[in-house]
Amino acid sequence: NQDFCDGGGSCTDNGFVAVDTSCGAASDTECTDPDTCNGAGSCLDNHEAVNTTCGDAGTECTNQDRCDGGGSCTDNGFVAADIACGHVSDTECTDPDSCNGAGSCLDNHEDSGIHCGDAGTDCTNQDMCDGDGSCTDNGFVDAETACGSASDTECTNADTCDGSGACQDNHEDSAALCGDDGTECINQDNCDGGGSCEDNGFVTADSACGDTATDCSAQDTCDGSGACQVNDESTATTCGDTGTACIVQDLCDGSGLCGDNGFAIINTPCNTDFFQCTDDVCDGAGICVHPNNTASCEDGDPTTWEDQCLGGSCESGYFACPMFPLDGCRAPVAPGKSSIYMRTTSGGAKDVLKWKWKNGVATSLADYGDPINSDEYALCLYDEDNDVPTLVVEQVIDPGGTCGGKSCWKGSPRMYKYNSKGVVTSHGVGNLKLKRGEDGKASIAAKAKGIGLELPAAPLQADSHITMQLISQPGECWETVFDATSVTIKNGKLKAK
Repeated sequence: NQDFCDGGGSCTDNGFVAVDTSCGAASDTECTDPDTCNGAGSCLDNHEAVNTTCGDAGTECTNQDRCDGGGSCTDNGFVAADIACGHVSDTECTDPDSCNGAGSCLDNHEDSGIHCGDAGTDCTNQDMCDGDGSCTDNGFVDAETACGSASDTECTNADTCDGSGACQDNHEDSAALCGDDGTECINQDNCDGGGSCEDNGFVTADSACGDTATDCSAQDTCDGSGACQVNDESTATTCGDTGTACIVQDLCDGSGLCGDNGFAIINTPCNTDFFQCTDDVCDGAGICVHPNNTASCEDGDPTTWEDQCLGGSCESGYFACPMFPLDGCRAPVAPGKSSIYMRTTSGGAKDVLKWKWKNGVATSLADYGDPINSDEYALCLYDEDNDVPTLVVEQVIDPGGTCGGKSCWKGSPRMYKYNSKGVVTSHGVGNLKLKRGEDGKASIAAKAKGIGLELPAAPLQADSHITMQLISQPGECWETVFDATSVTIKNGKLKAK
């Protein structure tokens, strides 16, 4: 307080103004309060302490102003540019927020149209930022839109979108045909289901193909290299018409065809019909024909000679002795009873042949046949030399006939008798008796003489035996076989018993 003189020459100390009494500056700001007395005579400025907040409030991008302790508020400015603030999100469409150096927090969104999200592909639309920090999903390319490979082959079609973002390859199924067409000798190529054509190669060699087998070509076969090869037979291979006596065998021509060689020329000999009275010749049209002939033949009867074909049949020739003795002739039942006598003379006029067949095997009158009316007889003598018989005497007696004005033959219940009655005949037989009888009772007697007898000029050999047979035209025969030991030959005479 203002001291005053007390009028007493003293200065009265009036002390100090009371504490907190306003004084000095009355300014009252964020950094100073109005000045006040401190009660000790001083006027306090009452500034706020250093760093007391004031001015701009501190934010992420503005620095807090602070009192400087001298009553002033110090402006601390802004947070430096690019200092993080706000959102820290860092995505395709926004970066973390940052201060701009002027106190604002920038959101740092990417511009509209910036790529984000799904990358653009053939079948996915590119997602893009919307400028507000979000990524707009632009979805997928429409189904069937071309994509990927544009290759369009037997085993794949051009790739297309499936409408869900995938590019599908559109390969053909594994069963689809491609490449080499399947043939008999080439395997059909097939797609492998992965877009490629798989080469299935060739059918194995010798597999059947082409034409089937014929007379002149074997079954065509694959050669193992995709070709079907023909397998024609050689020109020596038979085919077609089988060769016969009247058909010329057809032969392959080497080119798979059968050449027709036609027929044998007319009258070519062909297969016999085993009948002696027909010829066996080709007719020129492939048929073996058998026209009748007039050739000599053999009727199977050894007692007929000069048989002749006539009208397709073998007609018997004349009756005579066979070349060799017949088998199975009736013989005497007792040896040594039959006899033969033969005399050979110069000129033959007095030649004689006598044969007696006695004690013969049973023979009926019917067994002798019918010499009166139809049946001839042959008297046959065989001489055997080295076991080979030779016919040396042959006499044939005709049936019926007239001798000396009477019948040459006579018959009775017991026998047949022939008597030429001295008539000269071509055969020389003068007498023949054929007597029936049981075993040991039947007998035959024959006598011939004269030139007609035609006895051999040379003596008989009789080195083993001689055989005398009487043969009837119906085929019955009677015989005596004389062993060489029973034969005597002397002075042109032969006797045996």
